[in-house]
Amino acid sequence: MAEKGCDNCKYLNLTAQDNPCRLCKAFNMWEPADKSYMVNHPPHYEGQTSMECIDVMEIAFGTEAVAHFCLLNAFKYVWRHQHKNGLEDLEKAMWYLNRFDMMASEGCFDKGLVEAYGKLRDMAETFVGGQK
Repeated sequence: MAEKGCDNCKYLNLTAQDNPCRLCKAFNMWEPADKSYMVNHPPHYEGQTSMECIDVMEIAFGTEAVAHFCLLNAFKYVWRHQHKNGLEDLEKAMWYLNRFDMMASEGCFDKGLVEAYGKLRDMAETFVGGQK
């Protein structure tokens, strides 16, 4: 059987699902045509289980702590988007805001946290509208 190599670095002995190889992905040596996986399911957040890191965080630290984490991460991505990853950072901000929204619909957060979420969502949506 012929050896199959990574399309990017030509590392040999890959299975079909490992193309491009994990090293190329891990060291950003590979640029996929569809980068939505970097927003919705980035490979560097996959652990040894099928659970996402943020789900384990919620189990370990509680919903309210993760809600704060989501707002702070969304803020970070909105803050830096013009100087780093542009639309991808805004999409990540929206992902965290959507996660917060999902958690808020399942629980009750204090009024200040919900107000901060509303302001941040408005700001992120304004930037996203200007980027598309």
